[in-house]
Amino acid sequence: DRLAGLVGIAAAPDFIDWGYDDAQKAQLARGETVLEDNPYGPEPTPTHAGFWADARQHLLLGAPIPITCPVTLLQGQRDAEVPWETALRLAERLDSDKVLVQLAKDGDHRLSRPQDLARLIAAVEELVQPPA
Repeated sequence: DRLAGLVGIAAAPDFIDWGYDDAQKAQLARGETVLEDNPYGPEPTPTHAGFWADARQHLLLGAPIPITCPVTLLQGQRDAEVPWETALRLAERLDSDKVLVQLAKDGDHRLSRPQDLARLIAAVEELVQPPA
């Protein structure tokens, strides 16, 4: 019960299942590294086979997730990396009864515009307020 609350931003649980195509998954299964274009910088983003294998041991969406504290999930509907429906799937799996999903219809993956940051700050402030 050390966790008072949780805020997720473009949360990507089980991304190794839906974030890679079959060819990339085959590369990783052979122990190879996959290099993907990085929309945020000049260098490609590497995914190493060891990381991928480890992540397979930590899939979440196939069973209830034993988190019972309040959770706020922030997600942009124009996110090219994480489909916004992922936030809804995650919310369904959380054991907590206090789950809020906030969709920014015009928000992207980074949610770094002033209005997005204001939403993030408000979500954190809401969680740290003592109960009334």
